[in-house]
Amino acid sequence: MGNITKDRSEISRNATKIPIPPGKALEKELAAQNILKKSCADQLEILPQHLSEIFSGKRRINAELAVKIEKVTGIDADYWMGLVSRYEVAKAKNLV
Repeated sequence: MGNITKDRSEISRNATKIPIPPGKALEKELAAQNILKKSCADQLEILPQHLSEIFSGKRRINAELAVKIEKVTGIDADYWMGLVSRYEVAKAKNLV
């Protein structure tokens, strides 16, 4: 599963590091799995523009979308929600 597997274990070991934005993590994982943006957007049942907005952080990954991302990437929805949570807490603490 490409770079995300490495990122996932690193995040688990060291929660004090500034977390990767969830959209960037998704973008990296799709590239690592050679999943095209259009194909992913179709499988997620969203517009490709909305996927781009997730990549850039303008749109959020919610629980429903995390479940769909799990089906596309094979990476558990809880992982994606954990990324969202850690990133939002870091933002609230002005770490990001």
